[in-house]
Amino acid sequence: MDYDEFRRTKAELMEEFKPYLPGGVRAYAIEFEYHLATADQFALQKVTTSGAAHRMIDVRCVTTAALDFSLIQELECLWLKTLSFRDYELHYIHEEPDYITLEFITCKTQRRREYVTGRITVRRKADEA
Repeated sequence: MDYDEFRRTKAELMEEFKPYLPGGVRAYAIEFEYHLATADQFALQKVTTSGAAHRMIDVRCVTTAALDFSLIQELECLWLKTLSFRDYELHYIHEEPDYITLEFITCKTQRRREYVTGRITVRRKADEA
């Protein structure tokens, strides 16, 4: 899936589902803080929430590891197994020389049919002299 297709599908899901309630988004952000703070490869810097439907949660991390395929796999595994809702999720990974971003939408398909959107950005920590 390319980024344009991801954006189109995300927009369709946002039309079909309701945004997660603000209190729920804040509670969900705490889960991000916990799981990323305890992950071996990532040093959590900041988790913020907003009322913006396109990015409810914004997570910033750094790593001393190489920004390579194995780090991408670890980030994706953490997202899929621990952080995303079990009902449905869609994500896209952007790779740049100095950072990786996992942009997502995850949905609860039962009862209220809600979604949460956001991104997790991992930057390479600068070597300290």
